[in-house]
Amino acid sequence: MNAQANPAPWIDWQRHLAPDETLLWHSAPVPGFATPSRLIVPSAVGAMLLFVGYTLIQGLFDDARQPDAASGFMGNLLNGLGAVVALLSGLALTIGAWITAYIGPRVTGYAISDKRAYIARHLWTTRVDSFVIAQDDAVTLEKGPLDRVLFKKTAIRDGEGGLIAQDVGFARLADGQEVFALIRAIQKRSA
Repeated sequence: MNAQANPAPWIDWQRHLAPDETLLWHSAPVPGFATPSRLIVPSAVGAMLLFVGYTLIQGLFDDARQPDAASGFMGNLLNGLGAVVALLSGLALTIGAWITAYIGPRVTGYAISDKRAYIARHLWTTRVDSFVIAQDDAVTLEKGPLDRVLFKKTAIRDGEGGLIAQDVGFARLADGQEVFALIRAIQKRSA
């Protein structure tokens, strides 16, 4: 189970393990679009914003061709700024969301030692998060075309000072059943 078809070659897992830890498994998400169905709404909103920006720019050109236009300098300035904001937001929502979904799996790596689970992300810098595999943690296997194994719940702060529970795990796995069994075996050994 140690040799995977798509490991993250940019990370040396041994550097992140404690001296008494043994690397049992490492892999990376299967490349591809993470969840295209989740990109439909942002893409539709982005397309609408692109249309609004285009319409505002057309309005500016129409005003420039008509010397008796009543909008004046400030109206044209505000329309121009609105067009730029709408176009940039539209591009970010349509193209940016797809690029992020495409690149995300390629810059993520997973590892399991005999004590911890690791998730690494590498874009400009490498960030490695580690999670102790505790006996009382709920482990969930979500089967699908690509599996997902959830092994920890963490709390993150929302904007109002409250806490939101967030599931942590490995997504887009080709061998989710094996990873699930490995984490369960580690939990039984730690009992």
